[in-house]
Amino acid sequence: MPALSTFGQNYNYLLGPVSQRVMPTQNQTFYQYEAYADALQHASLRATFLGRKYADWALSYLSINNLSVQWGHTGGPGAVEGTVQPGGRVILMPTHNVHAMNANGYRFGDYSLMVLRPGGEFCLSATNANRWFSVFVPDELLTGSGKYNFSVLRRQSW
Repeated sequence: MPALSTFGQNYNYLLGPVSQRVMPTQNQTFYQYEAYADALQHASLRATFLGRKYADWALSYLSINNLSVQWGHTGGPGAVEGTVQPGGRVILMPTHNVHAMNANGYRFGDYSLMVLRPGGEFCLSATNANRWFSVFVPDELLTGSGKYNFSVLRRQSW
């Protein structure tokens, strides 16, 4: 099992054969917010952006089996309402300009994250440009019923 080094500590992470599990990272930059909103994954949503304030909009994706990670850079203020796609849960965490973001009426803090169930409705708003990431965790991974053997990141040595 290959070791993954994170902040000087070694961890094991077993995901199955590489050739069957990883979709390369895809990066996209958007100059119009409509195209950015259409490209967002993990949910059915409606988005309203109030224009570019400081930067363009950007998205990056990485998929491993049915687990997918999405990184976003939102170029200005706006609101997004939606419903999580069926078949898994979404974890959403702001990473930059955290205090500009609200989720279901609550302002994000420095160490906040949001966990949404399948079909769960949400409303996100931002008063400024921000960065965030989301992870779609399929139900099969949570229940252990998938065809791949997933294990949690665990310390290999001290």
